Amino acid sequence: MSTPERKLARMKPIVRVRKIQLDQESLELAKIRLEKTEKMKELRGHQREYMFGIDKLNAERASNAPKMLEVLENSVDYVKNRWQQCIRELRLIEERERAQIANTLTADRSLKSVQKLEDRYRFEARTVDVKREQKELDEIVLRKFHTESRS
Repeated sequence: MSTPERKLARMKPIVRVRKIQLDQESLELAKIRLEKTEKMKELRGHQREYMFGIDKLNAERASNAPKMLEVLENSVDYVKNRWQQCIRELRLIEERERAQIANTLTADRSLKSVQKLEDRYRFEARTVDVKREQKELDEIVLRKFHTESRS
């Protein structure tokens, strides 16, 4: 086995490892994005609850005899707090997403650089094979020429 072929053989496990790493990073990014989508749905739900509570509270305040004003105010405050907590959690998820995007891009660049090196070794191996084949053909032609010139 020639040197470029040995180099190429050594590159195969490295490329495989880098592909696995990229797949893992991409999978983790997909999980974070799914979590973000779920949190966005939850956020919209809290927003709807809050808006509904405000409407109900305003209607109660406008009535002639507000009976449950304090209870409604407390429930609106509770929903608002849940909404704000959900926003904080969403921001944390977005930070994790940004970090994971950076990790995924790094893994992708790493894989591409190793693949580029593998392509270079593959080209070198082909070049060596072509030279070897040409040398063998030249030797065959020379032997044939020598046998014909002796006859």
